[in-house]
Amino acid sequence: MSQRILCFGDSNTIAEAMKPEDKWPAVFQSLVKDTETINAGVDGRAIGQQSGAGNGLESIDDTLTKAGKVDQVIIMLGTNDCQGRLWNDGGGAKGVMQRLQKLVTRIELYQSDGAAAPGITICLPPPAGSKILDRWDNPQMYQGLNDRVQELIPYYREAALADEARYVDLFHPLKPIIDTICTPDGVHFLAAGQHKIGALIADVFQPHDKPAPPTDVKVADGKLTWTSSASKDILGYEIRDPEEDSTLTFSTGTTANLPEGHTTAWVFARDVFGNKSEAAKPPEAVQQ
Repeated sequence: MSQRILCFGDSNTIAEAMKPEDKWPAVFQSLVKDTETINAGVDGRAIGQQSGAGNGLESIDDTLTKAGKVDQVIIMLGTNDCQGRLWNDGGGAKGVMQRLQKLVTRIELYQSDGAAAPGITICLPPPAGSKILDRWDNPQMYQGLNDRVQELIPYYREAALADEARYVDLFHPLKPIIDTICTPDGVHFLAAGQHKIGALIADVFQPHDKPAPPTDVKVADGKLTWTSSASKDILGYEIRDPEEDSTLTFSTGTTANLPEGHTTAWVFARDVFGNKSEAAKPPEAVQQ
């Protein structure tokens, strides 16, 4: 049975000028077996600014309702949030992060006919070209977009980690070739760019081995420390209470404070593909 996947994005998702088969949701569907994609892109959409369908927070409930049962939601938003006007009015990278977390929560609360909530994939926005169309190349629009996307990186990674989502970096792989795959306006994509985006997102849905667990976990003075997983593509670490089988916190580094009342915990590595390692446990001798 096919997985139904909602692609929730902006003009680079709806891609009105593209042939249907060249749009990234269609490319994704051709690369990932047993999937059916629903293209829910809207021109100009931002995560939680703009209005109506252009506002992700205002339009997500209606979009999900119209889609019916979906197994996954891919969020590819952030380019319009990096417009100078919206960026400044919305509190910069931190404000984008807060709205992204609200959007993810809305999706996680969605259940069609009692079905499980859909899984989430969060995409870091793609870069802009080295030249942007004159009317958009000003401080109120897309001027400085690439610098702003780079500010979003730790926030998007943290959001994916905390929400146990897949994470797709569209920025770094596309930046070296951006001028060959974007349209003359600098912020939209040719068919070649759409195919690249579809392939990058499809990769996180392919089978990947679980990451290696972290090592050398220690507990001292109410703090956990560990050595990083040897695996590539690590998103961060999940700290769990082994007795209550519950998540205590997440960390993008190699330390975490234990909540009051907890004397130990297990550490799991999480990767960008949504996989979790085996547990790494502190030796009993050093638990305090």
